[in-house]
Amino acid sequence: MPDDDELDAQLHEHFRGLRERVVLALDGIEQRVHDGIAFQEARSVGWVDAIGAGLAELTNLIARMLGVDDER
Repeated sequence: MPDDDELDAQLHEHFRGLRERVVLALDGIEQRVHDGIAFQEARSVGWVDAIGAGLAELTNLIARMLGVDDER
């Protein structure tokens, strides 16, 4: 059975990878929204822009909560 230090190291590595995957997924969502803004620009920029800004803020908030530095 692994000792406490080994378990701590395994958990740390697991959650570090999880944080990275969450940030990448949120970045992908944010990019798709920004692409949609460019496509919709001539039509309904107001609500599309608001959604994009909200997702960008959500991405940053979750990254800060997970302790991921924003180096994008």
